[in-house]
Amino acid sequence: MNPSDAGFQDRYVVQEIIKEMAKNRTIDTKGKKGFKVLVLNEVDKLSREAQHSLRRTMEKYSASCRLILCCNSSSKVTEAIRSRWLNIQINAPREDRIVKVLEFIAKKENLQLPAGFAARVAEKSNRSLRRAILSFETCRVQQYPFTINQVISPMDWEEYVSEVVSDIMKEQSPKRLFQVRGKLYELLIKCIPPEILLKVKVLLLFPCRGCCMIY
Repeated sequence: MNPSDAGFQDRYVVQEIIKEMAKNRTIDTKGKKGFKVLVLNEVDKLSREAQHSLRRTMEKYSASCRLILCCNSSSKVTEAIRSRWLNIQINAPREDRIVKVLEFIAKKENLQLPAGFAARVAEKSNRSLRRAILSFETCRVQQYPFTINQVISPMDWEEYVSEVVSDIMKEQSPKRLFQVRGKLYELLIKCIPPEILLKVKVLLLFPCRGCCMIY
């Protein structure tokens, strides 16, 4: 579950969900008491109050419940939580692994892949498996059967960010600043994370060889 979706109520969501799960302990076929496991995504997006509440609630119900916390940035998670959990860092998948996933999907869906097509999709994904799958689905909708030279279209929001960067480069004035701010607000309303927007804008404004976007 994603408790951060609850906004300002995330603290109460965390408390109630864990309490509800921990009320009754599971019993396996051998009569032994087991643990209920809850996976929380985007823990780094929880408010500080929710994170403190998570720590207290988990300590209270540690005898019957276990938590798996997932986050993109551990620096945004309080030290109190990090010190009480086993930290496991998972790197972004390599392109060859993404290719294997796309080939697996194509096999399940009975899709014919031209030579090198999955590799091109993986290269454009910037090592993001979610993005690679979304791009693969988009290509399927736009054109099938696939072709060797088929265009891998960027995300809509990326094209919009490119327009924003182009506006910034063309003119630096209060009027243009107001226009750019409005476009950035539109992207934030569409739930594009601000840190990703900043990273993409910097890479577009200051292109350099060897840079890559991972998000």
